[in-house]
Amino acid sequence: PAAAPPPTAAPPLGAMQPPPGAMQAAAAMRPTGGGVFGGVPVSDAPVADASSAPVPLTSDARLQLSVSKTAGASAAELAIGLRSSGAPLRSIAVALDVPLSLRLSLSPPAPPASGQVSGPRCSITELHAAGATSVGASVTCATAAAAAEQHLLGQVSYTEALSGASHILSFQLPLKPSDLLR
Repeated sequence: PAAAPPPTAAPPLGAMQPPPGAMQAAAAMRPTGGGVFGGVPVSDAPVADASSAPVPLTSDARLQLSVSKTAGASAAELAIGLRSSGAPLRSIAVALDVPLSLRLSLSPPAPPASGQVSGPRCSITELHAAGATSVGASVTCATAAAAAEQHLLGQVSYTEALSGASHILSFQLPLKPSDLLR
């Protein structure tokens, strides 16, 4: 008779399994070059479901972008996350191109990152090495045309603090009607 396998211990905190469907969602988020914004190919990464964990949008060797979404009382609330991959970054600009059928309101990042909002653009002075911050976006319908899927095109530009080299990351955020209608 074979001995029963030993009981397994609970996984350590932080080592929990992803929610059901997360692996399929991650596979579906590979950039597909769904369009061009400012001459740079954009990612067609889907926005995660309500009250979601951050979903990767795009990245390069220095900066990773993600988005999480929650259903607010009167708007879709997005948090566009920025994480430095180890080098300090300066003059970070997050810009969103909003269709006429939507209204957008941005919120600057919380301290220690300092930022200013002007319309659909948020400027962040710097992001420390291995630092992270997020820019909030509240999106609502402005016209009945928002009953169809909408797409926010976004671009993040930044300068490497040490070399002075400039970089641009572009992305696309699809929003379903159910995300927008309250």
